[in-house]
Amino acid sequence: MTCSESRDRLLEAEVHELRGEGDSALAGHILTCTRCRALADRILEEQDHILAALTALTPPGSADQAARVAARHSRWRQFRTRALIPAAAAAAALALLLFRGADQQFSTTPNALAPTPLVEASQDQDVIVYHTANPDIVVVWLY
Repeated sequence: MTCSESRDRLLEAEVHELRGEGDSALAGHILTCTRCRALADRILEEQDHILAALTALTPPGSADQAARVAARHSRWRQFRTRALIPAAAAAAALALLLFRGADQQFSTTPNALAPTPLVEASQDQDVIVYHTANPDIVVVWLY
């Protein structure tokens, strides 16, 4: 095996081949070639560094414990959104009704329907003007 062929296979090689162990052509070449042996040693060192970094990132405790904590947080979040938010909205609506002004009188007759608004549509422009029953309110629609 040549050094060029060896370098092509180093990154895909098994750990035992990088150590020069086994019967493969790559392992035999690494045992005899100092340059390829240095490359293989460098790859093994970097693999050890990566393994150490990944081990440091592993959370303490078991995966079961992490799953239980996540489920507990999820249940609290569900409770908060399903129960507390609607309850707070209901309490706010009740407070608004209770603390409204006592001077307001409620009518027992339904409101009369507002008359149909007058519409002025322009033929040469993209505008419509709605005149409502309230003279203070005019809707201008540009399209």
